[in-house]
Amino acid sequence: MQVIQCKHPSETEYRTIKLIDPVKVIGKHYAVAVDVYDERNKDIFMSFLNVLNHKDKVTLIPFGLHAEMIELDMRTIYRSTIVEDVLSRKTKGLNTLIGVRYLEKVKADEHIMMSAGLHDSAPWNVDSTLKIKLFSPGTSTSENYCKGQTFVMDWDVVYFPQNGPSERLIRSVLDIKHPQYYDICISGGSEMVECPTLPYGGYREIALPFVTDSRLQISCMMHDGTFHNCMCEFQDDDSVPYNSDIMKPCAMVE
Repeated sequence: MQVIQCKHPSETEYRTIKLIDPVKVIGKHYAVAVDVYDERNKDIFMSFLNVLNHKDKVTLIPFGLHAEMIELDMRTIYRSTIVEDVLSRKTKGLNTLIGVRYLEKVKADEHIMMSAGLHDSAPWNVDSTLKIKLFSPGTSTSENYCKGQTFVMDWDVVYFPQNGPSERLIRSVLDIKHPQYYDICISGGSEMVECPTLPYGGYREIALPFVTDSRLQISCMMHDGTFHNCMCEFQDDDSVPYNSDIMKPCAMVE
């Protein structure tokens, strides 16, 4: 695991760091149509983002009765509020045909739709040239109208029960490796920051509630159950312009 320090504009209050899994990965382009009429799809999409690596790219298509297309880069997504904003917008209904047609506009490695088809005004028979994966909130026996659509017969359907293991389901369907680092904690003085699990080949951006000048103590559990502790010392390189968009690497944590 690699730790990189970033200078935050409000440096007197805290610093920002990135925790990175530096394993070599191959990025994919995902086109994802998210039904914003059903708020459950927002949680599935956020779980989807949590498993991606830093080389992945996402074309997000939020849709209801209308749709738009937004390009997301996993190297910068943690600084952006755009996902929260577009998935929280209100719509008076849903038309899955619109989501399908927008997906067809995107050349991607994977095409995904997230919807249970609630209040859907699309016709029952929807033709598509794509092999689409349908991530549908609920279960096959619960209220789920997408299972009645003709197009579902040709799609891979994955149901996401409430409080289910969403990230594990997504990794399994998309053939994404499990994380290597768990239970990550950062210590500074008398304070402890508990960090989210680091996705395989991905990163997390962490805002520290304390200021540190030179080093941090980091502990984590590896995927094999062993525990690791280290002291990460920041490198000081005055030749690098020190602003928020340029990172300073510190020692590698093994």
